[in-house]
Amino acid sequence: MKNFLYLFFYSLLLFGCGGGSNTTRDYNYEFTGDSSDVLDGEYCAEIEYYNPDTGTNSTYTLPIEVSDGYLTRIKWSNGGWLDNSHFTEPEFDGDTTSFTDDRGNDYTVTIISDGSCGYTSYITPEEDDRRAIEEQQRKEQEETCPICYGSKSSYEEICYFCERKQEREQQEIEDHTCPRCGGRKFSSFEDYCDDCERDLKEENEW
Repeated sequence: MKNFLYLFFYSLLLFGCGGGSNTTRDYNYEFTGDSSDVLDGEYCAEIEYYNPDTGTNSTYTLPIEVSDGYLTRIKWSNGGWLDNSHFTEPEFDGDTTSFTDDRGNDYTVTIISDGSCGYTSYITPEEDDRRAIEEQQRKEQEETCPICYGSKSSYEEICYFCERKQEREQQEIEDHTCPRCGGRKFSSFEDYCDDCERDLKEENEW
């Protein structure tokens, strides 16, 4: 009986310690590389891109090429690529590496599966940057007064100061417009212009 109990507990310990896995990330894709393996060949990767000039921060899923543990090429969905002629080949630390290209843009590359993943990202960083610049230009235009080029709210046609100025100018015109003939009055305190005052005086004399 005692021997049976020893055997039973030994079996529990044996099976309880044997449940490891080589999967490094829980994605739709599965990268099954071991940490001791040297990466080499084509992989599917998640590319995090940041352009400090435009503020563009985007994520792509794209094929990459790795040689002896170093990233050599990222393949864009439009058929182009970014290779080691534009960056110093970074070495992978596990399934992740990062680098800055010759334009100052930052990349973080994380392998998510072995082999090619196909072109799942249909917009390139250049397209993202162009859209970011256009959006910034549109926002600046919406928030710039077309008269004085000062700041305004996006829902306003012109800024507060230009709007008040136009109102004062309009009031000035109305105050100096003769209500009888539409001509100009010398003073806003006069009821009519000089010509209409004279005409009205002559009409009253008759």
